[in-house]
Amino acid sequence: MQHSLAALVLCLCCLSLLASDAAGHAGCGLGAVRHRQDEQLRKLLGPGYQHQQAPRRLQVAAGISFGSSGPPPMTRLQKLLNNSRPANMRITPVYQLEAGYMNAEQAQRLKDVLMPGAINILQQHIKVRIPSFRPIKAVRESIDQYCGDADADVVFKGQGFNGTDQVYYITALNSGSCSDNIIAYTIICHMEPFTYRPNVAAINLCPKFWALAEPAANKQVSALVHEMIHGLGFSDRMYPFLYDSSTGVQYDEVVREHDLSPAPTLSFPRLPLPLPNIAAALPRLPAAFARDRASVNNRVLDADDAAVRSAAAQGSAAAAAGGGASSGEQYNAAAEAAAFLAAAQRKVLFLVTPKLQAYARQYYGCESLPGAPADALSEGSHWRQANINHELMQPASAEDSQRKRISQFTLNFLDDTGWYVTDKTSAQELEWGRNAGCSFVLDGCSSYAASHKNQGYYCTAGQADKDVCTYDSRGIGMCSAIPGTTCFTAKADAEKPLLYCQDAGSFQRAGRGAYASSIAAVGGTVGAASSRCFHTPQQICTGSGNSSSSKEACGGDDGSAVCMETACDKGGKLLVLLRLQGSDGKRDVVKLPCSDGAVLDLPKLLPSKFKRGQITCPAAASVCPTLGCPKGCSNGYCWQGKCYCHLEFTGPGCSQSLVPSPLAGKVAQSLPGQQRG
Repeated sequence: MQHSLAALVLCLCCLSLLASDAAGHAGCGLGAVRHRQDEQLRKLLGPGYQHQQAPRRLQVAAGISFGSSGPPPMTRLQKLLNNSRPANMRITPVYQLEAGYMNAEQAQRLKDVLMPGAINILQQHIKVRIPSFRPIKAVRESIDQYCGDADADVVFKGQGFNGTDQVYYITALNSGSCSDNIIAYTIICHMEPFTYRPNVAAINLCPKFWALAEPAANKQVSALVHEMIHGLGFSDRMYPFLYDSSTGVQYDEVVREHDLSPAPTLSFPRLPLPLPNIAAALPRLPAAFARDRASVNNRVLDADDAAVRSAAAQGSAAAAAGGGASSGEQYNAAAEAAAFLAAAQRKVLFLVTPKLQAYARQYYGCESLPGAPADALSEGSHWRQANINHELMQPASAEDSQRKRISQFTLNFLDDTGWYVTDKTSAQELEWGRNAGCSFVLDGCSSYAASHKNQGYYCTAGQADKDVCTYDSRGIGMCSAIPGTTCFTAKADAEKPLLYCQDAGSFQRAGRGAYASSIAAVGGTVGAASSRCFHTPQQICTGSGNSSSSKEACGGDDGSAVCMETACDKGGKLLVLLRLQGSDGKRDVVKLPCSDGAVLDLPKLLPSKFKRGQITCPAAASVCPTLGCPKGCSNGYCWQGKCYCHLEFTGPGCSQSLVPSPLAGKVAQSLPGQQRG
């Protein structure tokens, strides 16, 4: 009799409550649920199962029986692959919302708008390589079946689901795993026989899912697509089952570890790096804050961040009071969290499957790169945000609040699973780290910043509490931590929302209208499509150096930033456009060449206009590709003269919404600074 293979994969995805109310995801699956998941996999695959390894013919080595006769599983898989015809993925959502917290309006919005939109987006990019040709159901009743918060008896004990390739159970419980900033989590609970493709997953939407601020529709749809891709297999517990679709042979290696080059840690005392990504997924601890590790392996315990933090405060004294197994081994969640966090921040995990490796090398311009950098905190279940930013499968919101994009990183990974065929022409382009070289990924952010003086990705010493340009020079933010790393970059913080040079309203909403006026007084411009951020090593003040004119005006502090208009010549060289008041009272335009990293001393260049002031030129490669986008790109973003649609849009000029009405109009509202070109 065939043995129906079921597996458990947990991903907890968190909402980052930034000052701008930007939504995002944080670290995945740690603690007791993962222990339980591994225990069940060992029951199914035998004692030799280890999720970190991907041996060839895992199912044979683990002793799985598919009957006494017939071809071995890998031969059956090869036959299926040889005869496969990729097809549009058939997706069946199953809503189990009655026992949850959602009101009728939220449930209707989820069913009629958000989930259909997320399905449309997924089908836009991904086809299934071998469609399901039988009902999705366990061949025999599963022993100790577990599907998270969902009741999956239809799969494990019932008639199953016909005519579909993927089933998503959707629940809305305020469970223990919804603590802190968790907005949703996904558990894979069943896989196709022979192909091992995940075909049943349970997604629980926590109450914070509905806390996503307007325009909420694009953030909620993005969060759903993120979770659904985890349900397709983007999770470390699935990596042992990935195989080369041309041979049907599992990869010898999927994940490779790399230790970052040591470097001094930057100190930003106002902005401590938090622990919620780890703590929220760890088990609830008893009063003694110690637990026998074996007992944790056999039980699923509620997560409780407060208990973990309390455990950390009480430390080893509480652990010593705990008792436990005769061996004396104690499981202290707080200590494990702290140790895991410290270790994760010192390393990068690489996903090294063939197509993904080739794309990563091309993207960064590094032929020796092992693969695509993945997040160590989630054990490789997201991209590493310090190296792959603004991507749909990164663990948290983009620091500059830009929309998430589904890029070739995610699509190549899905291709490499062996289960899917993706449309690369629908991929959205990323800019962060493009052509930045090997050291951008292989060295720590401090080392990279120290050796690349004009890089704009990471903050450097002395930039704390300063207005700092975002990496693409579109905005002005504060130096804050990138989740899961010790890196800092320009982003919104609790005190100062992000300011967009192209959006004068962002200055007004942040209560910094006077700042925008001071920028205009020294030749800068806020609100123009070509306005970009320039670092000011020295505050800019107008007026002649030999004059004490009462009309003198100053803008930008020492070590701060201002917005100025830009242009690029046919050779791709950057020009800065200063709008200065002339003798006739009108603002004249003065164009100055601005080479990468050059510091323009304004009094030397324009002595009749400036008394003091310096600006640092951003890299032309980060500015010029975003200028000159064709008209009609309001639902997308510009890169190298082409309009790339936001996740929820498609068609000419990105005019067609993939999210059904009535929220299609609301989805079209771009975040400040996102309407480019």
